[in-house]
Amino acid sequence: MNKRRYLLELQFLGKNFCGSQSQLSKHRTVQFETERALSVLFRQRVTLVLASRVDAGVNAICMPGHFDLELSFLSTSIFTLLEKKSKESFLKLCLRLNGILRSFRELTRTNDISVLSLQESTRDFHATRDALSREYQYRISLSKIELPIWNNQVTYLPKLESLDLFFLNSLSEKLLKIQDFSSFSLESSSQGKRKTFCKVKKALWEFNSEKELYLFEIESDRFLYRMVRLIVGVLIAIKEKKISQAYFEKALKNKLSKEEQHLFKRHIAPAQGLFLKKINYSAPGKLQ
Repeated sequence: MNKRRYLLELQFLGKNFCGSQSQLSKHRTVQFETERALSVLFRQRVTLVLASRVDAGVNAICMPGHFDLELSFLSTSIFTLLEKKSKESFLKLCLRLNGILRSFRELTRTNDISVLSLQESTRDFHATRDALSREYQYRISLSKIELPIWNNQVTYLPKLESLDLFFLNSLSEKLLKIQDFSSFSLESSSQGKRKTFCKVKKALWEFNSEKELYLFEIESDRFLYRMVRLIVGVLIAIKEKKISQAYFEKALKNKLSKEEQHLFKRHIAPAQGLFLKKINYSAPGKLQ
């Protein structure tokens, strides 16, 4: 069998997806929808491995994934485009994939997913395991009016007049100094004990004056279940004086009591404001 591996990049809005990964149920997911399009274009069953897992409602600016193709099943025209390995030929394939995705969307009447790019990789490239770090962005608007242009792409906090960036950054900076983030995860105990160590490289708040949005950007080698949304939610709750800063300080040291953990983990930010921004890889030589 003559197989080759390819890397694609997706962009999607999460509102109408039940997360990124395929499920046993027939709910619409990013992986399932993309695999359908790949299988139609390449005339074979295609399994897509996404670089990261995201929850229902979470968006992605750029979500990489890899898949393998058996070349003997390809039509002559598709095989020719793949053999050229040029930007133009891969762009044509992206356009065809997006056309197929668009035909699926005629049933759901949504325009929420596109293939951004496609390229060949080496056979040992892995979209998940080869990632050095992942970057997320959380968007907040204080507008009193919900703007259609940001529909399901920001979290609105209309009761707040401003966010104290110095205060938020002073707390976020402390995330770079710890390793165990078990207090910042909603991992279910029924799923078993998982490693909770993460290496956060960046945790920064800023204000985009052009878009009038507050942005929280965080980079880490890995993230726990709903970790980013919990960090954002807790920091905003401290700003709103719904919980004490002391809870955050105790969480950093994993010294919250069970009762305090229950209160702490109630303050999870909505999914719609969260974006997977970028996956950073260490082995560009694996991409051809």
